Amino acid sequence: MLRATPSGHLGSGGLRLASSDIGEASQLLVDSTFTVALLTGMSVSTVSAKAVANLGWDKVRATAPVFAGDTLYAESKVLEKRESKSRPGQGIVTVETRGLNQDGAVVMTFERTMLCGCAGTRRTRPPATERPAAAAAAERS
Repeated sequence: MLRATPSGHLGSGGLRLASSDIGEASQLLVDSTFTVALLTGMSVSTVSAKAVANLGWDKVRATAPVFAGDTLYAESKVLEKRESKSRPGQGIVTVETRGLNQDGAVVMTFERTMLCGCAGTRRTRPPATERPAAAAAAERS
């Protein structure tokens, strides 16, 4: 894995060597921010593919290390849903996502909140005059 620095240099900054306190061989440890992004991405198709906006993450917990070569699985459950007070036809949904490794150990948990369309409502696009000119032009071509 490579990461670009603000100056444009590439490096393997997402991985670092972790040595064990009990003398086992060292392993490459995966950066926990990458793990959050990966688990979020894995859950998009089942959780938020039709979301209007991602509103944020909360209660992020890295509960076990993730090493290069681990296989991760994501599972999510809905914790709360309610209608939006300021956006008719839309609602706020909060889910909890758990990341598990190949041994079934929970390596990370977090909550994510999204703005979604309510069932039975149709998402409509604003007229071209209300969208950026480039987006409207791209649709005409």
